[in-house]
Amino acid sequence: MKSTSKYKIIENYILDKINSSYYKNGDCIPTEYELAKQFNVSRLTVRHATDNLVAKGFLVRTRGSGTYIAKSNIISRSIPIKSFTNEMSTLGKKVETKVIIFNIIQKSERISHILKIPEDEEIYYFERLRLADGIPMMYESTYMSVSKFPDLSYEVLLNSKYDYVEKKKNKKIVCCEHTIVPIIIEDENIKKLMGILDNTPVLKIHNITYLEEGDVLDYTELIINTQYYQYNITKTI
Repeated sequence: MKSTSKYKIIENYILDKINSSYYKNGDCIPTEYELAKQFNVSRLTVRHATDNLVAKGFLVRTRGSGTYIAKSNIISRSIPIKSFTNEMSTLGKKVETKVIIFNIIQKSERISHILKIPEDEEIYYFERLRLADGIPMMYESTYMSVSKFPDLSYEVLLNSKYDYVEKKKNKKIVCCEHTIVPIIIEDENIKKLMGILDNTPVLKIHNITYLEEGDVLDYTELIINTQYYQYNITKTI
């Protein structure tokens, strides 16, 4: 196994612990020595993984103390759902969706775990740019189960994904979980598509959406252009 694969495994391990709330804001993660021993890798490989998570805003490093879960993370659960399409249409804005990538991937242990499906099941992976009145508002990278939605297509994704799920597939979307962190985008293609300048802070949202009976609809990573779009969370008690 290549070293690059090993550091990504460690990154994903820590992210899974954050998403599952095993690690909470301000928690200290294991030391480099402990993680190196756990994953049978060098401390340099562990440092590569944690450096990436520090850069992405998930971790903070304190000299002489350790590495901690960033307190800027906001984890919200049981959030009522409102689609981007419906939200923008309500505001009288013209919604446009550009499908940048639409693929099927064969196996991903981490994503299969999040989607609560067997590891050998195929998974949709797609990226979409969402615009309102021609202005790029958000960039989505999404994973969904192929077996649950076998007729999902490029054409479907040009419109509201939630409308497809609820109106065509007759499945009720009930809530979602968010993990929100401020980041600086490194991907040059996404920066170009969204018109974001270098070193401009944006919000990255890790979102898991649930159907009735606890089934997972999707796992999505959102990049929010906060210059134009305010991402609101309204939680009902």
